[in-house]
Amino acid sequence: MSSDQGGEKSEKGVLEESSVETLEMSSKEDIIQKEDVESGSYHSNPGFLTDTNKRLTRWFGRNGSIHPDLGSEEDRVGSGGSVGPRTDSVGSITTLSELRQRKGRERRLVEKDGTLRIVHHGLHQRKSRYIQDIFTTCVDLQWRYIFSGVLIQACMAGIVFAKLARPKNRARTVTFSKVAVISKVNGKLRLMFRVANLRNSQLLESHFKAFLLNNITTNEGIMLRNFQTELPLNTQIPEDEEQERQEYGHVFLPLLVSHVIDSSSPLYHLTPAQLAHSKVEVVVTLEGIVEPSGNTVQARTSFLPHEILWGHSFINCVTFANKEGVYLIDHSKIDSVNADETPRVSAHKMENVIFESTSMEKSFDNSA
Repeated sequence: MSSDQGGEKSEKGVLEESSVETLEMSSKEDIIQKEDVESGSYHSNPGFLTDTNKRLTRWFGRNGSIHPDLGSEEDRVGSGGSVGPRTDSVGSITTLSELRQRKGRERRLVEKDGTLRIVHHGLHQRKSRYIQDIFTTCVDLQWRYIFSGVLIQACMAGIVFAKLARPKNRARTVTFSKVAVISKVNGKLRLMFRVANLRNSQLLESHFKAFLLNNITTNEGIMLRNFQTELPLNTQIPEDEEQERQEYGHVFLPLLVSHVIDSSSPLYHLTPAQLAHSKVEVVVTLEGIVEPSGNTVQARTSFLPHEILWGHSFINCVTFANKEGVYLIDHSKIDSVNADETPRVSAHKMENVIFESTSMEKSFDNSA
C-alpha cells in the first residue's frame, strides 16, 4: 500500500511539473509573439508558406521549419541580410519586399487610396465612344500624355502661326499691272508698269528691280542662253535725265515705275515688230518691309512680249471723294491703258530722227 501510494504521488508530481512547464512555455511564446508584433514582424498561421516562394522557402520549409542545410546563424542571416535572423515564432516575415509581393497578390477591388483595380476589355468602338466624350477623355489622361499634348499643341501653334505670318502671303496683297507699256515721256521712250498695295498698312523701303531674260551673243561668238541683263528702274520721271535714278518708292497710291530706253539699255535697238516676235521676258521684283511684323517681303511678276504694249499709256485710277474726304483707288483700272502718239520705231531711230529735225531747225534759223 505504501509503495502504491508513493507511486501515485510521484506520478502526480510529474504531471504537475509538466503542467507548470507547459504554462511557462505558453507564457514565453505569448511574450515573444507580443514583442515581435511590436517590433514590426509579420506573423501568420502555421503553413502560411503554402505557395512556392524561392526566397523564403530557402530558409523555411514547406511547413515553416528551418531548412536542415542552413542551420547556422550566419546561413540564416545571409550575406545581404535580406531575411534576417530567425525569430522564435514560426512564420515571421521581416522584409518589406515580401510584404509588397503579398500586397500585389491580394484580391482587392479598391486600393487604400481609392483607386479602382478594374480593366475593361471586349468593348466595340471604344475609341469612337471616347472621342464622343472628348472632354472627359482629355481630363482622364495621365500627366505625361497631357504634357506631351501641350508640347505638341505649342509646336503646332507655332508652325501654324509661322505659316500664316510668312511674307509670301503678304505678297498676295501687292498687285502689278498685267501689262507693261512703252511710251514717249519727256522726249524719251520708257518701259513702264504699275504697282498697287491692297492694304492700308504700308511696305517700308520698297525697292524695285528688273532684268531682261534673253539670249545674248558675246564678241567671241558664244551664245549665252537665258542671260539676265539688268534694267535700271526709276520711280520718278525727271525732266533732266542727268538726275540720279531712284529705284525705291512709297506705294501709298498706285506707283508708276519706268525704265528709260537709252543707249545703255538692251532695248535700245529693238523695234515694235522685233519685240512682238522675240522670246524675251522682263522680270520685275519688289522688296519691302512689312510694317506690322517687320518681315521682309518680295513680290514678283514678269511681262512677255505680247504683254508689252507699244505706243500706249496708263489711264488714271485715283480720284478724290470730296464728300468723304478720302482718295478712291479703282483697282479695276490698274490695267487700263489708252493708245497714244508714240512713234512705232526703236529708241535709236527715234533719237536720230529727233537729232536730224533739231539740226535742220538750227540750220534753218541760221540761214534766216
